[in-house]
This record gives sequence, C-alpha cells and structure tokens, in this order.
Amino acid sequence: METAVIVLHANGVNCETTIEIAEEPTLPELRRAISPLIGGGTACHVSVLNPQTGGRRDMFYDELAGPKGLPRNDDATAIYRRAYLARFPDVDPEALDWVAGDAVVVKDRSVWSNGE
Repeated sequence: METAVIVLHANGVNCETTIEIAEEPTLPELRRAISPLIGGGTACHVSVLNPQTGGRRDMFYDELAGPKGLPRNDDATAIYRRAYLARFPDVDPEALDWVAGDAVVVKDRSVWSNGE
C-alpha cells in the first residue's frame, strides 16, 4: 500500500515521499521499508502527535543514532517531545530525550499496531 511519509533529515532539509508499506505490516516489513530512509539503521518506533489534528502518528529513527554520534535532529526532536509536553507543559523540553540522525513520520495513517 502506498504510504505518504515525511523524511526529517538531521540537517533540517525535510521532504515528503511515498513508500510501500503493507496495510498491516510486521516489524520486519516496517524496518525494510523505513531503514533506507534513515541511513540504513535499525528502525525504532515512537508514537507522536500529528501537529494539525492531534491524532496519533508513527515516527521511526535509527535506534543507534546517538551511539553512532549522528547529529541531533531538531525537527524530529520537537515532534517526539510534543505528546509528552502536551500532558506535562511545565517540564523543561531540554530535560527530555532527543532524536539523532534522520527520522521518518508516517503522514496519512497509522502503520504500527503492536510491532509484531
């Protein structure tokens, strides 16, 4: 199934594209589809909020991006933190984790059920 995604590059140059993801993908299928867009790393999942609708969306990034020394991704970090800060607005955002390297946000649907 053709699926719209936003690739958030660590250098701040983001782009939209489409990739093939099954209607109900398995974790290995998701990793095969997402990995090339994040530099070949092993895709790690987090649930994020769609900034327009507030609905749940899926974001993926290289789970070893930090240990690899990849640069901080400010756009992906802001999206990653949004859900937490919506619940706990008095928390200093910089006290929270951040995303390194490139990330992918699935734009038009949820692809993550339970990761199996």
